[in-house]
Amino acid sequence: MRVNPFVLMFFVMSLSPKVGLCAAPEETPATEVKDSAVEEKIAWGKETDGLVANIRALKTAVKPGEPIEFEIRVKNVSKKDVRLYSGRAREKTSPCTWSFRFGQWEWISPSLSLRAVPLKPGETASVRCLVATTRDSMTAEQKKRRFFDAPFRNVNNKKESVRLPDGVYRVRAASQFISAREESSFVETNTIEVRIIDRR
Repeated sequence: MRVNPFVLMFFVMSLSPKVGLCAAPEETPATEVKDSAVEEKIAWGKETDGLVANIRALKTAVKPGEPIEFEIRVKNVSKKDVRLYSGRAREKTSPCTWSFRFGQWEWISPSLSLRAVPLKPGETASVRCLVATTRDSMTAEQKKRRFFDAPFRNVNNKKESVRLPDGVYRVRAASQFISAREESSFVETNTIEVRIIDRR
């Protein structure tokens, strides 16, 4: 099935500072994550219909034009299966289903045909997402499948930008899923801080 990008856009624009979508580095496919004592320290976002999510940046400070790589984890904390959207057979959850927002700037994901994949009670899955901070740093797939020409869109004035301005951003991500009640829901991650700094 295909998720309508306008539906995702409407949700993204309704969030407070944070949320747009990404493509994954090909060498880092989504993986299942086993529970451990370390997982207790993960800062999960608010639970939504049995699902929680966490985001972390592999680097919290990058140079202008440098892509930002994020890892997102989702966990089913309910007693029933929920279903995540996936764009590739090997993935439980795909980068193209996650939206990111950096302050007033949003990233709209490339579009893929999606299928619903079950996540069992207590099961955790993860995926890495690469968000380009400039049009030049977008991957070939991102350029090919972009809904908008520019990587970023201002949610206040609707203007597009070929780059994410330098600065400090509080970032969170969100994704659509199907709850145990067979209803469409959105789960949000925790919020983290990312800096784009010119070190010259």
